[in-house]
Amino acid sequence: MNKTLSVILSLLIIMVSSCSSPKDVSGEICGAWQSEWKENIGENDVEDIRVKEQIGFIPSNENGSAGDFVQIFEGEVDFDDWTYEQALDFTLYVAGKWNVEDNDKVVMRYDLDSIELACGKSNVKADYTEAAIDLLTGDVGSALVGGLMQESITDEANKKIDKAVKQQLLKYFKEMFRQMNIDKEGFTDVVITDDIMECEVNHGIFGRTAVYDRINMPENDN
Repeated sequence: MNKTLSVILSLLIIMVSSCSSPKDVSGEICGAWQSEWKENIGENDVEDIRVKEQIGFIPSNENGSAGDFVQIFEGEVDFDDWTYEQALDFTLYVAGKWNVEDNDKVVMRYDLDSIELACGKSNVKADYTEAAIDLLTGDVGSALVGGLMQESITDEANKKIDKAVKQQLLKYFKEMFRQMNIDKEGFTDVVITDDIMECEVNHGIFGRTAVYDRINMPENDN
């Protein structure tokens, strides 16, 4: 009786352990994925950011549990200092190493030196209203000076916006990547079903729930 009970208990323990253990995403995670998300940076007049993210996991072993990754973030970011409002396009590239741990956690080690950022240019327009009024009233000299001043003001504004946006984007993404490097966590609670990946991204205080769609890469005919 004791032997039978021991066998039953052992079987129950095995069943409970197998049920509680998450599915191993090794192999399944390899390939390219994309997601879209938005957030508020909220610093130095740089506000909302809207992102289309693509990431490719390239395996370096047979079971697809480790390798290299490349990640591209492209989208639009808002600038608003109560005087000027602009929405600038951007693209950020970064690369690094990854590996699967505990079946459903992806450790990502970002190479911060690999970051490349390209931003669109601010295009604040000069306001020639006062110069036009001066011109209509015959004050040509004042119209000329006013026009030149407006061009100088908007040129400085565009330079300020371009600089602020680039600085804040780099800071925002670098802080995200550094935190993932420190925590040794990139994606957690990863579940892959029918070319859809659901996970928690180690981003911000509480993380960010994300859904990625698999990108079917074109086949090479050669």
